[in-house]
Amino acid sequence: MSTLRDTVLAVRADLNACLLERETAVDNALLALLTGEHFLMLGPPGTAKSMLVRALCARITGAVYFEKAMSPVTVPEDIYGPIDLIRLSEHGEWVRRDVGSMSRAHLVFLDEIARSNEAIRDTLLVAMNERLAQVVGYDPAPLPLLSLFSASNSTFPPESAAFNDRFLLREVVQPLSDDGNFLLLVTGQLPDWRQVNAAITLEEVRQAQAEAAHIKGTPEVAQAILTLKSALSTEGIVVSDRKWGWCGKLLKARAWLDGQDALDAEHCTALVHALWTEPKEAPVVAREVYKVACPLALR
Repeated sequence: MSTLRDTVLAVRADLNACLLERETAVDNALLALLTGEHFLMLGPPGTAKSMLVRALCARITGAVYFEKAMSPVTVPEDIYGPIDLIRLSEHGEWVRRDVGSMSRAHLVFLDEIARSNEAIRDTLLVAMNERLAQVVGYDPAPLPLLSLFSASNSTFPPESAAFNDRFLLREVVQPLSDDGNFLLLVTGQLPDWRQVNAAITLEEVRQAQAEAAHIKGTPEVAQAILTLKSALSTEGIVVSDRKWGWCGKLLKARAWLDGQDALDAEHCTALVHALWTEPKEAPVVAREVYKVACPLALR
């Protein structure tokens, strides 16, 4: 009998079939969905970052998608919807026309996020954490947001630390490296991501989130986390309490995806993509994570 996990694994397999050399990014996208957190992809343009999110949303039946390329002049109206001038002039009502905006989206992709201005990133802080659209002049409005995905060619400035910290998962996405896959790209033979062979409903996504949240912790993993926290501190890598709290959800989601009903140390490998902020920190984080999660693989 097929289980909910089987459905998610079928979606993963379908995504991997049409997104070549993106297995890690696909897993991170699914983990973001299972935890209800957010995923930042760094790397050069043209590496299928937006395609991944579009393909994922296409496989969630009933999901509403919103995508926006950010710029220094992006304003709240560009993502939450413009003011309805007709209702304002005729009825004096200050409301937004939010059809097709982030206000109604389950999955959101904000491209070139580092190019956005500080004001627009500030409006996204509450949206990402509390799932509220909080814009001056309006009452806070609930958002149906499941996960927010972003892409950037560069990192954030220091003054955006609070916004940067809202992304639990992050990955540096590289161009295709396999010659065979590269030739498929050049000859136009890449699989079409619009061809959906496996799908999951919004209700099933929420059910999967609930199942993952009930995965049991273990003393072994608790000790591994304490060891990792101390090691990263020694290396000068600062991880916020907020992110450490989210990491518990991430480990459970990893265990659920792996078909386990309790955590073990190896599930800590998911933290490779959660505990760094700047790309230069990533190798150090990976080394320390594998020391506690899978020392044989590290060796």
